[in-house]
Amino acid sequence: MSYADWEEAGDFEKAARPGDYVEEKIVDEFLGCVPPVTNKAGFVQCGEPYSHELDSQGRFHPTVSTFVQSGDRWIYCGHCFVGQTAEPPRAREGSHVL
Repeated sequence: MSYADWEEAGDFEKAARPGDYVEEKIVDEFLGCVPPVTNKAGFVQCGEPYSHELDSQGRFHPTVSTFVQSGDRWIYCGHCFVGQTAEPPRAREGSHVL
């Protein structure tokens, strides 16, 4: 997905789906908005929670926009728990969006 696709859609959530390759410019934009929760080589998680979801223990935890690097490309992983790269089952439905 390109930055232009995001601009055309007017909303990142309308333009991107987990598993989409995204331009590095998009990852840079997320990093520039708020301090990241995770910013390691090839693994970025944005600082503002998207929602709070139940974990396997029945406790709520924040989900954040997550990106991983594969070679020279970035992949959008969706809204994941901190330190993880897969969405919890209900995150895409926005079950507990703040």
